[in-house]
Amino acid sequence: LDWESIAAGLLHDTVEDTDMVTFETIQNEFGATVSRIVEGETKVSKLGKLQCKNEGSSKQDVKAEDLRQMFLAMTEEVRVIIVKLADRLHNMRTLTHMPQHKQYAIAMETLQVFAPLAKLLGMYQIKSELEYLSFMYMNPGDFAELRKRVDDIFKAHEQELEEANKILKQKIAEDQFLDLVSVETEVRSVCKELYSIYKTALKSKSSLNEVNQVAQLRIIIKPKSCNGVGPLCTGQQICYHVLGLVHGIWTPIPQAVKDYIATPKPNGYQSLHTTVIPFLNESMFHLEVQIRTEDMDLIAERGIAAHYSGRGVVSGPVRPGISSGRNLDGKVICLNNTGFALRIGWLNAIREWQEEFVGNMSSREFVDTITRDLLGSRVFVFTPKGEVVTELGEHSFSLGLALG
Repeated sequence: LDWESIAAGLLHDTVEDTDMVTFETIQNEFGATVSRIVEGETKVSKLGKLQCKNEGSSKQDVKAEDLRQMFLAMTEEVRVIIVKLADRLHNMRTLTHMPQHKQYAIAMETLQVFAPLAKLLGMYQIKSELEYLSFMYMNPGDFAELRKRVDDIFKAHEQELEEANKILKQKIAEDQFLDLVSVETEVRSVCKELYSIYKTALKSKSSLNEVNQVAQLRIIIKPKSCNGVGPLCTGQQICYHVLGLVHGIWTPIPQAVKDYIATPKPNGYQSLHTTVIPFLNESMFHLEVQIRTEDMDLIAERGIAAHYSGRGVVSGPVRPGISSGRNLDGKVICLNNTGFALRIGWLNAIREWQEEFVGNMSSREFVDTITRDLLGSRVFVFTPKGEVVTELGEHSFSLGLALG
């Protein structure tokens, strides 16, 4: 991240927790941008404590107003939510020191609001850990049972996974086209996320003992610069070529191929997914293979935070109109945050809802609308011209559905 985000992260609690530091102090010492980020994050945390003194406000109303202010702060300075997510991740990592009833409440809010927000921002690294920790505190019984099941399956198929990895690496090493257009092609063995496996089991209405697909091979491609090779040297084309290699080795399971390169997720995530059965034996070991470029992998792990890394990797629906992360002199610059936020459709939706329904919608109704329509499901619609339009889904993100 840029230095202003780091400074704001380090200072985010200083105004609230001390009598010596003010927003003016931060602005004088670190500049207006850092002060604005800290103020946006602090206002959210401070609001609930102030309103709790009002006996007419219920805890639910106070929390809803907190979340409303956080959502609105995001539309003005997107780094507010990046700092907030980092703060929440740290809180979840130290949640064991809290009373049990607070552990449950904080974990539930994290699963309902902050993990979906991290997903919307494409920050899968943070999203995954938030879900894992929330699952552990909210449903410790299923968490322990599923973790043991996944560990057992992974150990049982470890030799098969290593063999599949070896076969794939050899096929890649022998491919002359890949040698021509890529600097390096890495294959990683990965275990699927625990909470993702849990949601899949609930969706298919199967028991935890029936879980059998836990392993992934992730192929990360570093393309060469185009040197007269033509359009086939683009990262996307190389990914499709590698998908052909995988299907040349193993037959894919029908309807298990997902193309997030041609149709990226709203948060900019791009990758090719396929599921194969590498060894036809009694175990019927299922293996998911993901294929992406190095830049796609960076976006998948860090999401919007990758745009502040100075690399200028921007993909997916937010691409038009966004400059690279370096100026003409080659120095690292930061994207214009307000302009960047305006290019993210769901951030626009929050501001529009606030302006349209101000005075007619309570804070709780406003937050319910966002968590139901924004953090819930999305549907993709094809226009007669073949263009893809993403709309808000009618089904909400339901904690009951997620946790049973």
